[in-house]
Amino acid sequence: SSMSGGSNNVGTIFRLTPGGGVTTLVSFGGTNGEYPEEGLIEGADGNFYGTTYQCPGNVSGTIFQMTPSGFLTNLHRFSCTNGEGIGPICRLTQIPNGEIYGTTFYGGASGCYGDSAGTVFKITTNGVFTTVVSFNRTNGANPQCGLILGADGALYGSTTGGGGPSGDAYGAIFRLTTNGVLTTLHTFDYAIDGSLPSGNLLQASDGNFYGTTEYGINSEFGTIFKMTPGGALTTLVNFNGTNGDYPHGDLIQAGDGCIYGRTIAGGVYDDGTLFRLTTNGVFTTFQSFDGTNGAGVWAALVLGRDGNLYGVTAIGGSGEGGVAFRL
Repeated sequence: SSMSGGSNNVGTIFRLTPGGGVTTLVSFGGTNGEYPEEGLIEGADGNFYGTTYQCPGNVSGTIFQMTPSGFLTNLHRFSCTNGEGIGPICRLTQIPNGEIYGTTFYGGASGCYGDSAGTVFKITTNGVFTTVVSFNRTNGANPQCGLILGADGALYGSTTGGGGPSGDAYGAIFRLTTNGVLTTLHTFDYAIDGSLPSGNLLQASDGNFYGTTEYGINSEFGTIFKMTPGGALTTLVNFNGTNGDYPHGDLIQAGDGCIYGRTIAGGVYDDGTLFRLTTNGVFTTFQSFDGTNGAGVWAALVLGRDGNLYGVTAIGGSGEGGVAFRL
């Protein structure tokens, strides 16, 4: 999906062939919502599911279902007056029983906007919606990431703020059982291990979780960390601008066993990078974007069925509107 463009300039859903052909399936605007923030997931039923950040008519976001041919149905419209979360900005996750989980950045029991802390929600494929957790700052605040299903059957995620007894830490990582029990595994301290964790966690083949923070130690250029299932966290990489700046979004493990990701800025031309990390901590920056081949890799990389990685940049390329690339 794209956050802008389309007939109303508030976002689209598109299909891209391996040869580079693009077909717009949905143009957002009006009652079907505006500004899809993250990509889609393919449900077990063959339909696609996603969210929009807002929608006209005092609606603070939607959850939608789309058929492969592009027929879109709104399953839920968020409203803070109902005590729900508002502002879903992360990709959804489906668990084996078919329920779909997601997060909202604002809202919940802590109120609307302002100091509100956000929620975790779940929804069935026929639209039955439940708020599972309202964040309260001591257990985290304002998730900017979706959830992943761990090998143990629990869900794992992070928040950009909160954590700690007074709720004033710089983000938290949590474990959530499917019956709604939340446990905080780690809270971030910007002077020790960075702040503002971004992107979904990755549970790699070694059983550990990997992720990034957008800001590094003492607000420098960001980090990559490893965390055991028990919550012991180790910083593996401190970005320094030259090797990348502002890592954003999900990491992905490819068939070679290495972990891949991207930074929005930094590198040789300050237009972002692609990097590789082994599970024993060997880090390599292997691509610096220069504008002509794109700049600002905001969206997550995707592992294709052909074993290659695919991604898009926010800007750059011959038309300056961004590029889609294969790695």
